[in-house]
Amino acid sequence: MLKIYLVNLGKYNAGIDTGKWIEFPVVDIEETLESVGVGYNDEYLIVDYESDIEGLDINQYESLEELNEFAKKLENLSEYDKELFTAILDYESNRDYLELIDKLEDYNLYTDINNDEDLGAYWLEETAYIKPDNPLYNYIDTEKYGQDIRLESQGCFTQYGWIEYVG
Repeated sequence: MLKIYLVNLGKYNAGIDTGKWIEFPVVDIEETLESVGVGYNDEYLIVDYESDIEGLDINQYESLEELNEFAKKLENLSEYDKELFTAILDYESNRDYLELIDKLEDYNLYTDINNDEDLGAYWLEETAYIKPDNPLYNYIDTEKYGQDIRLESQGCFTQYGWIEYVG
């Protein structure tokens, strides 16, 4: 879900609020602009926004066409991909959400890995095939191993789990 509060900038600066909440995606951008009194030579301003994607940062002068394209892509995401996208926003300094939503396959999100110990245990089991029932497992400091992996990888812990750039 993505909604913005859109106003005619000139009228807004004159103290006249002709704005309204608009939920994206919209069918017709021109019709949307007309609905808040934004004509051909007028400028618009996004005064506020709401989204179910935490960390999304919408600029006041954001392109409505780009917002619409983004909202269409957002609608088609699975719950996992929405969570992945939100984690990417937490991980990346790049705030170009249109670019990021097209690169979801470049990231892995492990929702059950939340600290160095979890990370070390995961990599031991997945890459060295040393399971907790193996006697060697007791001699390995999984937290230290996980810390080494974290420091050498292109990943980080987010509130959604471990995210890693693999692209």
